[in-house]
Amino acid sequence: MSDNKSQLRDESGALIGGLDVLEYNKGIEDFKQGVAPPDVTSTSYDLGRQRAAERAADRQSILDQIEKREQETRNRMREALTPEMFEAYEKKLAEIDAKYKK
Repeated sequence: MSDNKSQLRDESGALIGGLDVLEYNKGIEDFKQGVAPPDVTSTSYDLGRQRAAERAADRQSILDQIEKREQETRNRMREALTPEMFEAYEKKLAEIDAKYKK
């Protein structure tokens, strides 16, 4: 991916030129599909691909935080409950996860 930011904005930071929406969307879709970028790309394609990568990184960061908090909660519950109660707790969580997590 080339760095075409200088071609998108003037010194004031305002956008210049136009954005090719089809190329932008193609960059997003290629990133989501795991397709390597072509040898020659457009600024719009690169921008779409970059934005898709940023969104994916943001989403993964949030999922990582949720997983960390869930693990911390499970660790606290393990300490607070008897082994039998914790087993029942884990079983119920597994049922909920199976029903709602996709």
